[in-house]
Amino acid sequence: MEQNRDRNAKAQLEFLNRTVPIELNAEIVLPDYKSEISRLLWVRPIFSAPVRFIGGGKADLSGSVRYQVLYVGPDRQLYSTEWEDRYTFSVPFDTAGYDVAGGTELSVELMPENATGRVLAPRKLALRCRLHARVRGYADRHLGCRLTDVDEARVLRLCGMCECGRIYTAVGEPVELCDEIALDGQGEVRVILAEGSVFLPEASAGEGNVRCRGEVIVKLLCCNEGEEQGEPFTAVRRIPFEESVAMEGVSPECGAFATGYLGELRTSVEEGRIALSTEMTLAATAQGSAPVYYTKDVFAPGMSAECRSVREDLRQPQGCFLKHVSTSGDLSLAEAGIPEGATVTDVTAQARLDEPKHENGKTLLSGELDCRVLYRVGDEYAVASVHLPCRVALEADFGQTCVLALVPMCRARMERERLFVDAELQLCLRAEKLMTVEAISEARFSEAPKPRRADVELFYPTVGDTLWSVGKRYGVSPAGIALANGIPDDDLDSAAAFSDVRCLLIP
Repeated sequence: MEQNRDRNAKAQLEFLNRTVPIELNAEIVLPDYKSEISRLLWVRPIFSAPVRFIGGGKADLSGSVRYQVLYVGPDRQLYSTEWEDRYTFSVPFDTAGYDVAGGTELSVELMPENATGRVLAPRKLALRCRLHARVRGYADRHLGCRLTDVDEARVLRLCGMCECGRIYTAVGEPVELCDEIALDGQGEVRVILAEGSVFLPEASAGEGNVRCRGEVIVKLLCCNEGEEQGEPFTAVRRIPFEESVAMEGVSPECGAFATGYLGELRTSVEEGRIALSTEMTLAATAQGSAPVYYTKDVFAPGMSAECRSVREDLRQPQGCFLKHVSTSGDLSLAEAGIPEGATVTDVTAQARLDEPKHENGKTLLSGELDCRVLYRVGDEYAVASVHLPCRVALEADFGQTCVLALVPMCRARMERERLFVDAELQLCLRAEKLMTVEAISEARFSEAPKPRRADVELFYPTVGDTLWSVGKRYGVSPAGIALANGIPDDDLDSAAAFSDVRCLLIP
């Protein structure tokens, strides 16, 4: 452990951790073939995976946002429209001391807060969406020791080792998915709204990739065109997939999770069936570890040294994985703001989690399930905003935990004047603990007066003495002391080497 010239002295450290508030505004005009707007029900923003560009001391991120609008027309029927826009934002950072040329990794989480719309005219809408983008950046920093004014061959080093985490991120190529839904005697059908979500029960690291297996869950809100004021119904289709995201440097020992993004969900009603097609893009994150060596102490026999040290927080991985949990809640119709006699037509939800807490060896995740419930009373439609608590306990204390919560499936029903909501949560978790190390970053040497002492001296070790501390005191190689006294030199910084030693010969 005296030399670390040929060992890994690069640690991947976090150089960026910022949450950026973003506000998007747009105006849309409905085409002539769309029904006019009598009453707006909801606006739902759907974001694509951000494209990332790093340069000039900042990260530029951009992508598309697709607004899905549900409204009531003059005939009191349900209609929807979609509008695609762009989002862009930049995050400045300082990478002084980092090896940016060796590669950087960016982790980006988009967390929409709310989206609202205002009807400006029968065919014109103003839309506004607020969200937060959590951006984390990682790059290598060299923990080696720079030596000045000395022949490096004379220098003795005491090295420490720590397992340090390494983050990998990648976005896959878009994949085209197609399927169909049989109508089974439904007659002439109109698709009011097409929604989709990516459900990923499995993401595992392979050699240079992350393998993903899951389903695209398509939910169509439909009505029978031939029935006046007919009750809308939903049709659900699950499209299975198995895809891999290429990721250089990843190995099967890594943990991994992935999220999916869907493009426009295209539908066409044909004889006896509804044809479906969409594009899916997967974004994967993996976490591994590697031993990192750093210089704890340094000296050169016959010379005095002035050392400069730095303190670094090295990330030790605790887990990177997907977890799926079911959550449910209920409240009275009065608490939900829904009148008696109403029927549920559709529901969408998203989860908002607070910062993780750690109690009694567990990691506690708590927050709210924000639901928008579309209901019908007679021939009138309305939307209720419902907030239900959710709580997940992980059976381990994962230290610093980053969690992204998605809701790929949600259902609502009314029974006995109460509203019941059941949802499936997909949690993308990455956990780590920090280990602070103090590393010698620079050592400057100068000639020191040579002390006069006998050719051989006796030293009586006391509690806390080590081969390294004794060698540094006398300016002698610790390995030489071990050899002269017939004791092992496996660990120069451990007092265990002197457990059976009463005195030492100092050569």
